[in-house]
Amino acid sequence: MMPKTATFCSPSLLDTQELCRVMARVIALDRTECADSYRHLNDAFSRVSRAPFQDDFVRKPRALIQAAIASPGDYPGIDFPCWLEPESGRRVTVMLVGQDPVRDATYFTVPATEPYVVIGTPYSVHSQALRSWRNNPRYWMLIQHLLDAGYMLYLSDIAKAWPSAEGGTAERIAREILEYEIALVAPTLVVTFGSRATQALLGPGASRGFRGRLAERLPLGRTSVLPVLHPSRRNTHMLAEYLQTNGVDPGKGVVGIAEIITNAISGRMS
Repeated sequence: MMPKTATFCSPSLLDTQELCRVMARVIALDRTECADSYRHLNDAFSRVSRAPFQDDFVRKPRALIQAAIASPGDYPGIDFPCWLEPESGRRVTVMLVGQDPVRDATYFTVPATEPYVVIGTPYSVHSQALRSWRNNPRYWMLIQHLLDAGYMLYLSDIAKAWPSAEGGTAERIAREILEYEIALVAPTLVVTFGSRATQALLGPGASRGFRGRLAERLPLGRTSVLPVLHPSRRNTHMLAEYLQTNGVDPGKGVVGIAEIITNAISGRMS
């Protein structure tokens, strides 16, 4: 489902150490530990594992999570941002922003002497074995389309920890981290999946739902933001109408959302 020639989290494309510095606001890892975590995730990108929930994720002591950004929960998780470059090069960098690194009991089958947090990437992008698991194929079809179009992709979440803490401090930290990422990556376009990600970045009045609405680019500093319907299966009931409203064949399914993104970049939006 992923192009064999796609490069995953290459340090030559993006300074991993700079990301590690800002991710220390999420989990108390030094730069060496953070870089080692990225190497582990990178190894899983092209490795087929029979036990991906054991082999493909990083586990660290739960006590290292910064209390300001996480709430107590049975299945704590953190997503590290990640990036992909297609074989055809980097004509344009597109930043895809999701919601949070939700976890459940499936991720917590490894015995341990102390509680741990499971570290991965948005939509398990690093795990070859999990690209066809649950809801992930919907995201991979969208990502595949954008990679095939030659775009470099940077994936992140609004909330880096699960369950995320509520209140102004956690929201402020999450926004500051995301703003830092945007400055570091300098994307041509930031795509937000769904209302929650859109409102977290642009404010509570920025998204008024997606049913029957035309997609539009909204200014944000030196870049722009394109809110789109979240590709989740939960939105299947409104996907066809959303695509048709935006001049895309409803028969394309979630790939049609990727077409809306490419149309926004090329200036062909309805």
